[in-house]
Amino acid sequence: MASSHAVDSSDGANRIPLYEIRTECKASEKAKSMKNPRTPGHIVLYRWKIKPGLEDQFAASWSQVTQSLLERGSLGSRLHKGNDDTWYAYAQWPSNAAREKAFADTSDSPDQAKMREAVLESFPPVHLEPIADFLLPAGTAPKAFDGE
Repeated sequence: MASSHAVDSSDGANRIPLYEIRTECKASEKAKSMKNPRTPGHIVLYRWKIKPGLEDQFAASWSQVTQSLLERGSLGSRLHKGNDDTWYAYAQWPSNAAREKAFADTSDSPDQAKMREAVLESFPPVHLEPIADFLLPAGTAPKAFDGE
């Protein structure tokens, strides 16, 4: 069933009905038009359950590992804690090949060991292909949402 909801760009132009995003994303030209120039080529979603009491250790060591990956071609990552007590990291890469090279060039560091020590359970990474990208850089919220 088609939806009447739509997604607006920050300037109000190019309204894209949500049903169109859902049903048309396989059309490569349509999908390309929903990306912006900042859209990374490859995304990976990581998930963990963390041992109680080791959350700060995990966050600190994850931050150090992520910083070292920035020096090897990563486009950055965010660490989140879900309301299900699962921790999530969303990492952006120019391509999967760039990610593979960065991990191949990485030796096991003390920070990686501290990360592993804090993990109770690790889930397989999920590789994502960006289809539509409407994320705004931090600090660039549209006027309608900036509190004014």
